[in-house]
This record gives sequence, C-alpha cells and structure tokens, in this order.
Amino acid sequence: MLTKATIEKFFIAEKQIGFFLLIVGLIALTIAVYALFYLKLQELKWPTIIICLLSIVMLFVGYQQVANATKSRISIIYAFDMNPELIKTQELPRVEKKIITIQVLKYISVLVFLAMLWFVFFKKDKLLNSTSNAVLISFALLFLLFFSMFIFQEISTKKYAQQIKSFVS
Repeated sequence: MLTKATIEKFFIAEKQIGFFLLIVGLIALTIAVYALFYLKLQELKWPTIIICLLSIVMLFVGYQQVANATKSRISIIYAFDMNPELIKTQELPRVEKKIITIQVLKYISVLVFLAMLWFVFFKKDKLLNSTSNAVLISFALLFLLFFSMFIFQEISTKKYAQQIKSFVS
C-alpha cells in the first residue's frame, strides 16, 4: 500500500544510495587516476581509462539521484494528496525507466568485475606485477560493491513500483 511514509522512505533511500555512489565512484576514479598517472602502469593503461570513464558515469548517476530526490519526493507527496493521476502519468513511467537503468548498470558492474578478475588470474602472456594486481583487485572489489548496491536499489525500486501500481489501479 502506497502511503506518504512509503514515498518518504523510498526517496530517502534513493538519496542515500546516491551519496554512496558518489563516494565509491570518487574512490574508484581516484585509484584509476593514481594508477594511470602516478604509478604509470603501462600494462593497465586501457583498463584504467575504462574504469575512469565508468567511475565518471557512476558519479553522474549518483549526483542525479542526490540532486533530484528531494524535489521528486516533494512533488510526489503533493501529487499523492492533490493529484493522484500525476503519480500514474509521471512517477510510474519514471520508476519503470529507473528499473531498466539500474539493471543495465548492474550488468555493467558484473562485466567490469569479471574483466578485472580475468586480468588478474588469466592474463598469462604478460606477467603483471603485484602493484598491477592490487589495482585490478581493488577495481574488482569496487565494482562488486556497485553491483551489490544496485541489487539493493533494484529491489526497493521494484517494491515501490508495485505499490504505485496497486495505488493507481
């Protein structure tokens, strides 16, 4: 059942996940830039560039969640009281689109995690030094953290979408 408290909880959780994405994305970007420019690990040049780009995407997603959570929460609570049709026309499509985005980011996190593990354990043509392995393992763990966070967010968003659907019908 959709209530004001449920809406509040969802958007508070969304904001917390956004902050978490910002923090972990910043850590991943810092490690990648450090490995690329300070350690000058040539064998990890392309993986670190890819991690930099993906970390920027995670920072962007986290910022969007933090920036829009309060505004969306206020407008949805207003719509809950004054204009319930707005929840059906605006909030339900937004949440369904968000579920798809979360699933895509979740699969990207898994692919990056597996790619980093592949570099550590199965790249035999060029022996990587221990610093390279440490960087790759830290990337793998960070993206495993992203994956677990996306699973949590997907579960809460699907639950919220079901509550919206039951409210609308």
